Amino acid sequence: MNEIEQLKVCMTVNFNSGEAKWLRRPREFFKSDHSWNAWNARFANTPVGCCVVNYEKEVHVATFLGKSRSLGHFVWALAHGYYPKVVDHLNGDPCDNRLENLRAVDRFVNAQNKRKTNTRRLPFGIKERKSKKLGIRFEAMICVCNHRYYLGAFGTLQEAIDMREFAEWYFDFGPSHGAQV
Repeated sequence: MNEIEQLKVCMTVNFNSGEAKWLRRPREFFKSDHSWNAWNARFANTPVGCCVVNYEKEVHVATFLGKSRSLGHFVWALAHGYYPKVVDHLNGDPCDNRLENLRAVDRFVNAQNKRKTNTRRLPFGIKERKSKKLGIRFEAMICVCNHRYYLGAFGTLQEAIDMREFAEWYFDFGPSHGAQV
């Protein structure tokens, strides 16, 4: 029995709510009757995992067969039969593990859905440049997969913002990208 098949025997998930519960584990998972009875008495039919604070955000984490993962990884594995490298929460809430809110991505795509935490006078991806010849110009840029794209220099801040928003749409950035936390 592979790890995903074992997970299906030990955990149940409501994909609409993202809530998971431990099932009563079979005897073959334990070395003794005592540990089998003790584990099932303590954990069977209880919520999976616990909340830990990771980078000032709560994340649901659980351990199965000695490996700790976010609850989103377990939900994805039960639905699709494999563990993705990175699970992205589309709405930016790492505690919202509904299947419709999860997608398997690589770390570069996940970074595009990252929320910004610092406050700035200008939006992200916009810089103000002053020159004697051209006056004040606003430069727009965007970074995708460690590659910076220069989008142009504009006479007004709104033109630069519009170009940046177009680039976010073009490169399929998540809806919460750049939202203040």
